[in-house]
Amino acid sequence: MAVWSSWAVVSRRILVGGLIAAFTVFPSGSGKAASPSSGSISSTSGPVAWDFAPVEAGTVVDSGMAQRCPPGICDNYDLTVVLPAPSAPLYQTMTAKLTIRFTWTSTVPTDLDVFGIDPRGSAHGPGSPDDTSTGPGEEILTLTDPIEGVWHIRSVAALSPLPTAAHAVATLTIAARPTSPPPPAPGPGAPTFVNYPAPEDCTGSQQPPSCIQPSTGSTTAGAHGAGEPSIGVNWNTGKVFIEAGNHTLRVTFNDATRPATAFWEDKRSPFSRVSLDPILFTDDGHFGGPNRTFVSQLDGACSLMSFTNDDGNTWLPAQGCGLPAGVDHQTVGGGNYASPAPSHSYPHAIYYCSQSIASAFCARSDDGGITFGPGIPIYTFASLMALNTLGPDAGLRPQSQLQRRQQRRSPWRRRLRRQRPELDRAHRTRREDEQRGR
Repeated sequence: MAVWSSWAVVSRRILVGGLIAAFTVFPSGSGKAASPSSGSISSTSGPVAWDFAPVEAGTVVDSGMAQRCPPGICDNYDLTVVLPAPSAPLYQTMTAKLTIRFTWTSTVPTDLDVFGIDPRGSAHGPGSPDDTSTGPGEEILTLTDPIEGVWHIRSVAALSPLPTAAHAVATLTIAARPTSPPPPAPGPGAPTFVNYPAPEDCTGSQQPPSCIQPSTGSTTAGAHGAGEPSIGVNWNTGKVFIEAGNHTLRVTFNDATRPATAFWEDKRSPFSRVSLDPILFTDDGHFGGPNRTFVSQLDGACSLMSFTNDDGNTWLPAQGCGLPAGVDHQTVGGGNYASPAPSHSYPHAIYYCSQSIASAFCARSDDGGITFGPGIPIYTFASLMALNTLGPDAGLRPQSQLQRRQQRRSPWRRRLRRQRPELDRAHRTRREDEQRGR
């Protein structure tokens, strides 16, 4: 289709609405509505079932498709959640679980996703497992302590070459919130584990440390605003970072008290924007890094990247990627160079990897993420589909399934290892060209 070949001329500053047009294969016809189109569920109503209309398309990036729900690609069912009391006081002593079992059958590799859009407009999902299958497919979406009101339950075509219908069954259970006596005090020197949930954003006259003071331009930074987090640690200072939305939370622990207390701050990079994939990576001192923290926000076929050397007090912009690059699932990482190491001004190689439908790319930075060399393909869509369509191995017992999956994935790992010298050679050539003034 022309939509794929036109990618080369699409600006990476294109609006999100344009991303949908550029990266999504749209169905030729409009879809039908779910049957029935709405229903209600409570803890005493029993299961509620419905059928989603067929959907089709290939969504390369998650550009708000579940919230927008365009006909043909997405189908909607309105589920009213009825609780025995308002959710805020109810969940002080009780807990609820809304479970949606989402199933379909396909004759080609297909990935449908189920999402729940709560009455406040936040998206929950997709269900698990989020993978591609041929034949029977299933995702389970579990929503803990759902708020009351109308939830939009949506079937979204992540990869569906043919129109595919789905069936959903929802159940709602409510039980007393479990309580347990405090565990016995650990012995001297014994390791312990404590959960430190982030407080909510400060509102009105609230002040830290009971809340987080959001930075200018930040998305919701509190305990309920971390849909896809990344974590990093500066082992020299003990600062811990969590990236979600477009904000970077910094946690400072006070070990002078037992258990230690945590102070949360929003140290958002001014170069971060609301994006489809927030990523954080700290090149920490345990592995020989200088504890530089990177944040990456997906921006089309590249990313907006910045880094900090002082735990988020100041940020510097970076190139963001090496070209060509993919349009989804970007990752930032780093580590020691392969031998012989190329010329470099930063102790570790920093890698940026991303994928598209056709292939995936990795690029390397030799100056600490400031600039990146060319993107090198690490696998192709053809090799991916070949792995996905492998049949059962003759003579393997059921307990060998995990081993078989690992064997099927291992060619990617071997390919990545083989590509590392290619990355080194490509960067070495680039450096030599720059030195010659080309």
